[in-house]
Amino acid sequence: MTYRVSYSASFLKHIDAHVDYLLGERVPIDVIDDWHSRLLDRLDRLDEWPKRLPVDDVQTRLTGCETRKLNFGDYLVFYQVDDKQRQVNIVAFRHGARRRRT
Repeated sequence: MTYRVSYSASFLKHIDAHVDYLLGERVPIDVIDDWHSRLLDRLDRLDEWPKRLPVDDVQTRLTGCETRKLNFGDYLVFYQVDDKQRQVNIVAFRHGARRRRT
């Protein structure tokens, strides 16, 4: 049985901000579209076997909910799996080099 993948408002806000940044850096729109499509395709594939990726201990401790991470190039995507609802909740996106709270 598959899971439904949903995107939080904060995740979508961070993606929009990143696209705006890329546009400001004069990255060609076709490159941005390709990056965006590859990201969403990769996340949508979490519908099958979402627990295959590692738990992020820091994010889990901060949120109080088991949080997993997916590496996408230089970026990290954090998500939580709700087995009862059969849902994957994509909750955060950030550059991998960015310092995080501990």
